[in-house]
Amino acid sequence: MRSSHRTGTSAKRSRQRTTYWRSTCIRTRSVDVSTISLLTTNHHRRTTLTSTQALHQSKKQYALFIGRWQPWHDGHDWLIRQKLDKGVPVLVAIRNVAPDDKNPYTPTEVYHNILDLYEAEDVEVIIIPDIESVNYGRGVGYEINEHVPPPDIHKISATKIRAGGE
Repeated sequence: MRSSHRTGTSAKRSRQRTTYWRSTCIRTRSVDVSTISLLTTNHHRRTTLTSTQALHQSKKQYALFIGRWQPWHDGHDWLIRQKLDKGVPVLVAIRNVAPDDKNPYTPTEVYHNILDLYEAEDVEVIIIPDIESVNYGRGVGYEINEHVPPPDIHKISATKIRAGGE
C-alpha cells in the first residue's frame, strides 16, 4: 500500500513544482489565478492544472499558435486573423522564455498585451513552458496548417523592430 504522506526531498520538490506552476499556469480572461487548483499525483510525479472554467473543459476547438511574440506586430495579427476571420477561436501560447536581447518582454507582459489587443475577440492566451519541438503522431482529430503571408506581411521582422527599425 502506498503512503500519500510526503517527507523530505519529495515534499520540497512538490512545493517547488507548485510554486513554478502557480507563477506560469494557464491564465485566461475567464479564470482568475486564485480559482485554479493544483493537483499533484505523487506516485506518478505528474502535475495537472484544473479549474471549473479552464480551457480544457471548453467544448470549443481552438486554432493553436505557439510563439514568443516579441514584440507582437502586424505579421502576428495577420497570422491569427487567418483563423479568426473564419470564425475559429484562437489560442495563443506564449513560450516562457527569460527576457534578453531577443525577448525584451516577460511572458506576463506579452500575455497582457495580447489580451488587451483582442479583448473583444474569441482569443484566449496561455503561458506555456519553453519548448524544444512540436510533435505529433498520426492524425488524431486536428489539422496542421501553414499560413504563407503576402510579401508585405512576410517582410515584417521582430528582430528589426527590436533594433529600432520598422
